[in-house]
Amino acid sequence: SWLLLVADAMSRYLEYSDPSAKLGEVIRIKNAPPRLGLTFIAGPEDSFKEYLSGDYKGASMVCCGGRFATGQLWPNSASTFAMTLLPGIWYFHTLLPRVLPPGGSVWDSYLGS
Repeated sequence: SWLLLVADAMSRYLEYSDPSAKLGEVIRIKNAPPRLGLTFIAGPEDSFKEYLSGDYKGASMVCCGGRFATGQLWPNSASTFAMTLLPGIWYFHTLLPRVLPPGGSVWDSYLGS
């Protein structure tokens, strides 16, 4: 299942992104991580949890010991939300009624089919 693959990838993040590794050097990760199941219930491995609670300097918001993470709320998420929602509301409120017959519904027109 893809959820288990996500848990494996997240738990090995610190080993894959080791800053002491040299360019072109092959690093083999010997032990496969144990299956965690649903990460948002079980939480990440202890080493990843320590990293998120102490050394993490990223711009994403992480909460509940690494169970949940969101991207940069400002400006990425907020501006994307505003730039899709506001023009959409304007379109449905202002432009769409102009092309519909008087008293018509979008579901009864060729636009809604």
